This record gives sequence, structure tokens and C-alpha cells, in this order.
Amino acid sequence: MRITSILGAPAARQHSGWFRTLRAVAALGVGAGVATIASAAPVTWDTSQGGNGNTYDVILDANASWDAARSAAQAAGGDLVTIASQQEQDFVESVLSSNAADTGSYWIGIREASEGVYQQVDGQALGFANWAQSQPDNSQGSESVGALLWATDADAAADPGMLARRGGWNDAPVSGYPIDGLVTPPADALRAGYLFEIAADDGGGGGDDGGTAVPLPAGALAFPLGAAFAGIFYRRMRRGR
Repeated sequence: MRITSILGAPAARQHSGWFRTLRAVAALGVGAGVATIASAAPVTWDTSQGGNGNTYDVILDANASWDAARSAAQAAGGDLVTIASQQEQDFVESVLSSNAADTGSYWIGIREASEGVYQQVDGQALGFANWAQSQPDNSQGSESVGALLWATDADAAADPGMLARRGGWNDAPVSGYPIDGLVTPPADALRAGYLFEIAADDGGGGGDDGGTAVPLPAGALAFPLGAAFAGIFYRRMRRGR
């Protein structure tokens, strides 16, 4: 098993300690036994840009369950991303966009506390949410953890539904899609990887402590356009049970 950098990743300095740990975790197969796990260069959301000083990374791993992704993130000294504001949402999207992340579903650090009620992995209530239209919906009665839906520019341009959902949160089964016996969702809801962060006081960037901040996008990546299409697939899934 090997780890490779995604082409086009921002020129960020890798934080050697925890990045070596991530490589070791991947080599041990924590990422659900995939042949290749790709990591972008970690980036820090600089306090000079209004950020929190934490360091973020996106891992491409199309086989990792939510549990496996969280275990890998914790072994690297962090946790799955928790998004606390629109500014942080924009930053996380810029990390995906700048690293040419594949179309798919990326695990984030939220899970169901009770039916239809989600909280952060640290047990805190959600002070901010960016659910895609009609989500969470516990489609097919199996969804209990959170993921961020993503689409490449090409896929988003070709599919108004993907454009409308891009960046939106979705509830999903712990194993992720596809699942034998259940309706297969569109490509942006299939497992693609996970997003994790390391707090500044746990070895993350901490402003000028390393890493390169990714500039916030000038707009919101246009994903509100075509919002009327956002829930089409999910409504069909519910009707198709």
C-alpha cells in the first residue's frame, strides 16, 4: 500500500510528525484495505485569514467506512472535520476544489444522536449545518452518519443536481454507498474519501506554524444555482423503497 499526493495539490508544507503517522496508518490498512490511498498536502486555515489555525487534509479512499475513516484520522492525531460556520464550509470546499477531489461523498465528523438529530463527534450540538435539500432523510432506513457531497467541475456542469448538491451535507449509512440490496445513489453520494483536521494545539498549523492556507473562494462555488434539483434523487429513493 502506498500514499501518493494528488496532482495539483497546493504547495503546502507537510507537518512531518502527524503526516508520517498518517502514512503509517495507511500502510497498516486502517483505510479499509484499499490498494492506494491518496492524500493532498495538508493546509492550514491561517488565523490571519480569519481561520482557526487548524490543519486540514482530504484523503481519497473509496472503500473506507465512516468508522474506519474516523479511526485513521484519530490515529493521525486529529478527527473527522467538524464545520462550525459558513466560512469554514467555504474553506473546506476550497480544499476539495484546489486538490481536484474526485466526485463522491466525503465523510465528516457528524453523527446521529437520535432519529433525525445530528451532533458533532465531540457531542456538541450543531451550531451550523449545510444540509443538501431534503437532507437528512434516513433514506432506506439505514443512514446515521454525515458526509459532504462533492462533484468535479465537469460533473457539476453536466448535472444540475450535482451542482445544486455540491458542498451540501448528506446522511449516509456507516458503511457508505454502494450497499448490496439498497438503491445505489448518484455518483456524488458514493464513497470517495474523508476530510479530517488537526487542531492547532494538537500539532496542526497554528497560523504561521507551517502549512499554506488555501484562499477562500470568491463565491460559494455557485452550488445554490439549480437548487430545485437538489432533492430529486432522494425523493425518488424514498418512493422506491
